[in-house]
Amino acid sequence: MAKKFRHQLLGLFFLITVSLVKIRNISRKVTKLSPNVRDKLIIIHDDITPSKMMKPIISLTASLSFVALSLISLSKLVKKATKHPLPKRIKLNDNFPESNSKTFLTIPTPYNDGTNWTGRTNQTTHPSVIQFKDKWKGYKYWMTFTPYPYGNNKKENPSLVASHDGINWMVPPNVSNPIVSNKTIPAYLFDTYLSDSHLLYNNDTDELELWYRYVNNRQKKEILYRVRSSDTIQWTAPEKLIVDSKNLLQYVSPSIIYEEKKYKMWIMRDWYIYYLESSDGKKWSDPIPVDSENNPIHSWHPHVCKIDETYYLLNNDNNTNTGAGGKIYYSTSNDGIHFTKEQFILGFTANGLSYDSTGVYRASMTIGEQGVYLYYGQVSSAYQWTIGLSIGPDLNNLVGVDEANLNLYQTISNENLN
Repeated sequence: MAKKFRHQLLGLFFLITVSLVKIRNISRKVTKLSPNVRDKLIIIHDDITPSKMMKPIISLTASLSFVALSLISLSKLVKKATKHPLPKRIKLNDNFPESNSKTFLTIPTPYNDGTNWTGRTNQTTHPSVIQFKDKWKGYKYWMTFTPYPYGNNKKENPSLVASHDGINWMVPPNVSNPIVSNKTIPAYLFDTYLSDSHLLYNNDTDELELWYRYVNNRQKKEILYRVRSSDTIQWTAPEKLIVDSKNLLQYVSPSIIYEEKKYKMWIMRDWYIYYLESSDGKKWSDPIPVDSENNPIHSWHPHVCKIDETYYLLNNDNNTNTGAGGKIYYSTSNDGIHFTKEQFILGFTANGLSYDSTGVYRASMTIGEQGVYLYYGQVSSAYQWTIGLSIGPDLNNLVGVDEANLNLYQTISNENLN
């Protein structure tokens, strides 16, 4: 690609030279372009930027009109060649908040985003991780997620990966992703999509249950579905559990736990968290508001899990559904309804460099070999959706994983497996 651009630049320079006389009259207008316009030039490779490409032209032309016109032409050329910008390389000495992830997990997805950056097959979000004391079907950790390359909801189809250590994730043999896609939904329409997948283990049936949300914008309809499997290879047909036709904010980001022979579910409804329960997943109790020190909990995408005898609420709070902004808090409870005061974990960095520079999203957690593992959705300034990882002795003392740490953890894990 770089060679192609160089040839095109030489041709561009030749045209500029030939047209020197004609452009002198408009050069004053061109040079009045604001820096904001010129700053819209996008990066096409980690080491190849428009500014570097312009050096040969700058050195050969003394006229400011040449430079201005070249920048405008090159901007159009690069934007035509690549639809999305690539992120700047993240340096380990950048001043990031300690608790924020400095990289992303290379979780394999069934989609390629069509660019050249290293994470082109790893764009995903909304992690839901479960952990087994002993291995289940050969793995200790299982995760469902929804691929989301550049926010494309047509590829937001629930998928499944597994891990021996909670850090290195793979698609197990014979598992075919996505597990379910929107094309399998009856009466599929252009404005429908799937989202908010959640994974649970049913110890009565020894099955994994993958729950997810179906949305029809035109009909303003939400449906919660589930599929079940005893081996992760063969899955049941999608089973309709809950149907709602209101404002599309009634069953957002469901978290479900199966215990005491019933399903316990937490949802975001109209920007607040509610609790329901059911014996069969179809007939549900009336929603009960969940509180933090007797105050309702504002939320965008919550996640609730139970570790030992404690319920943990990871609350991705936000005032928008665009993916921009957001913070993640945690609180605990003995009954799953009345939670302690929320404690801040992390928020988006807004530094223009990190993979969570633009936003943070729904989180999930486990207890791994190195301590507490916090997985969370993150959105870069290039609108790339990935999953970050922070590790620490507890949720108050997390350290975001960088590439060096990630490689170290992977080495330790491989040694333990061998």
